[in-house]
Amino acid sequence: MDPDILEGVTRDSILTLARDLGIPTIERPVDKSELLIADEIFLCGTAAQIVHVLGVENYQLPEERPVTPQLRTPLKAIAEGKYSFCQDWLAPVALN
Repeated sequence: MDPDILEGVTRDSILTLARDLGIPTIERPVDKSELLIADEIFLCGTAAQIVHVLGVENYQLPEERPVTPQLRTPLKAIAEGKYSFCQDWLAPVALN
């Protein structure tokens, strides 16, 4: 793994979901010029889960974002405990 990639549970979950859904992934450094011609960009993290990027500098990304919702929907369902096959991804916390 590249030293500039921050490892995390959300990132790992998204990569696993992408693999399970047949969405190809490649982990590598990305040049700024690639961001300016991208069809779709999203960011992920614990609090945000997965959010799409609207634009980079003066470049507006296309309105159609097919990959982000494909990953956001199951990720949200997993976090809410709706998928039994992913129960081992969760750590229930008792609220008193």
